Amino acid sequence: MLIDSLFYADDAALISKTVETATKRLEAIQKGLKEKADMSMHMGKTKVMHTQQTLEIAKPKAREYKEKEVLELLKEKCEGCGTPFVNAKGLHVHQRSCDRWQRLDKDKDYRVEAVLEARGTPGERYYYVRWKGKWNPEQKHSWIPEMWCNSDRLVDEFYSSNGICADEDVMVGAPNPMIGKTQGYTFRCKLCNHFCKTNAALKSHLTKKKTDGGCKQKSIDRSGTLAELAVKRLRRHAAEAEGL
Repeated sequence: MLIDSLFYADDAALISKTVETATKRLEAIQKGLKEKADMSMHMGKTKVMHTQQTLEIAKPKAREYKEKEVLELLKEKCEGCGTPFVNAKGLHVHQRSCDRWQRLDKDKDYRVEAVLEARGTPGERYYYVRWKGKWNPEQKHSWIPEMWCNSDRLVDEFYSSNGICADEDVMVGAPNPMIGKTQGYTFRCKLCNHFCKTNAALKSHLTKKKTDGGCKQKSIDRSGTLAELAVKRLRRHAAEAEGL
């Protein structure tokens, strides 16, 4: 058995300094395999990797998890907030604390009768809608994230009838029309659509913890998750391909 170059080892301690040393080790392994193994390994079907330094990939930003090539890897999606995950286990862990998921009534038929108002930019927009069917007066109207709105026709009618451009931040500073203690408030959280009476109250809402009444739609920390590893792996492969 003769080798003429060195490539890759799983453990740094197994890297041979010379071809001769590596050849002797492989010959010993080959001899042991023939004597003790219950199968033979076809050398033509093995694969090696050239030794190279691992590229350091920066922590992915929140917007990167929404890119098309990333979403092809993260196939499990939360019906409440739209956050994608690698597998069902990660999704279930997330839904234990997902405010939107917990507010979804899976047994009720939600059908929008009319879109009355809107706030926010595309991707982070909320609609003030009137529900179709029989509802209690205080539940007949409510704010919902755009991904919950199941009628593109009604949305288009809202924009056209009000002369609003759908690509912009709509109805900025308009008072909250919803009946309740925040009705008429104008300071709005762009993440969860909570309305506050003053700018100071809004800042407090954004800095508080979720458990203390703070914003429930802050970006989740994906550090060390399978989703982060998947995105980093994708970026690393792309960088390595460019370097070839």
